[in-house]
Amino acid sequence: MNHKINLKSKTPKARTIDINGLSNARDLGGLSVGGENLTNFRVVVRGESPQLITKKGLKSIKEYNITDVVDLRSNLESKNLGYGHASELKIHPAPMIKDSSFISNVGIRLGRKHEYENYLKEGRKSFKILFAAINNAAGAVYLHCAVGKDRTGVVSSVLLMALGVSREDILNDYIYSKQSVKLILPSLASSGVYNDFANPNWNYQIPKADDISHIIDFIGDQAGALKYLTSCGISKKEISAFNSKFLS
Repeated sequence: MNHKINLKSKTPKARTIDINGLSNARDLGGLSVGGENLTNFRVVVRGESPQLITKKGLKSIKEYNITDVVDLRSNLESKNLGYGHASELKIHPAPMIKDSSFISNVGIRLGRKHEYENYLKEGRKSFKILFAAINNAAGAVYLHCAVGKDRTGVVSSVLLMALGVSREDILNDYIYSKQSVKLILPSLASSGVYNDFANPNWNYQIPKADDISHIIDFIGDQAGALKYLTSCGISKKEISAFNSKFLS
């Protein structure tokens, strides 16, 4: 008698990684794909900007076999904040937005949903860089922006859509960042780069399921995500290699 396998996803909390200096780092592994497979661990770890990682944190990163960093921040953010101890890893700058969009606070002007759409319009090259990093990395890739919730949230969601992860699991992964927002924003506010973080609008800053649901609907289903990635210049061969890393 055949029994259908039903592999359940691990919770975001169970996928969280303890790295000194970070509070929003978690692995994209352990998520169910059709109930018959789980995404592999140590392929992509998502989180916030790494400049506050301590030496102890760097040791944890190396023990977890994170070898590469894909930075979704604007060039202006990266230049001003740097990478701290994480600069010992292989860095791949992949700005999701132009400096002009960052300076003009496009998100506050347009709202999260339109901001997220703008990421997809301006960030096609970022996906191309990310796929090359994932496929060629000797270990895992650390994917980050500033807080690790908006740009990183959108990119992570597209990756998970392309793999066939359920909408529910994508939403749960996205909104889990709310656990860390109030810890991260004050530390970034002191950098002088994020003026709106000094006295933040918490209602705006806390991740909401509706915002990422909008992007899931905007792109469509798994086929829609794959079509979007193709529009970013990512080849079928690169997508196949990506699938092999995550689902082998």
